[in-house]
Amino acid sequence: QRFSDLEAMNKNGILKHTEFGDSIRYISTKENNEVIAPLLGYAKEIFQKYGRVPTGSIISILAAIKEVGRLAGLNRTILRKEIRGGQVIVKHKKAYELIGTHTGRRTFINNMLLKKYPSYLIMKVTGHRSESAFKRYVNISQEEASEIFLKENSR
Repeated sequence: QRFSDLEAMNKNGILKHTEFGDSIRYISTKENNEVIAPLLGYAKEIFQKYGRVPTGSIISILAAIKEVGRLAGLNRTILRKEIRGGQVIVKHKKAYELIGTHTGRRTFINNMLLKKYPSYLIMKVTGHRSESAFKRYVNISQEEASEIFLKENSR
């Protein structure tokens, strides 16, 4: 979910139990719409352990995310192009340096698409209201796209 929604989840969120698992219902800060987010995997474990969503300042959260990425060995070098003053500047960055608060959101969306969940369902649990805003998060690599076609065609 969005970093800006973490406090909303803690202040106004309602934990919902169903026969299939738990979810949290809250009002999205950005879109001001109701979101019911399923608690999956580690999110469920974290929520069970703390009884809430851990929060902090954006600066401390970003530093922690980047440190976790570094410790996880996300050290491959990535080329980043920037345009400054009409000139293209190529920078070499370590993958962990590029991780931000939206990385998990983007990863969730792409993983669910790769698992063949329909985009309209993913949009419901991420709080996206428009397809155009949602599509900005879709970042499936050329290799992943090719692999999907190859797998489907081999059946």
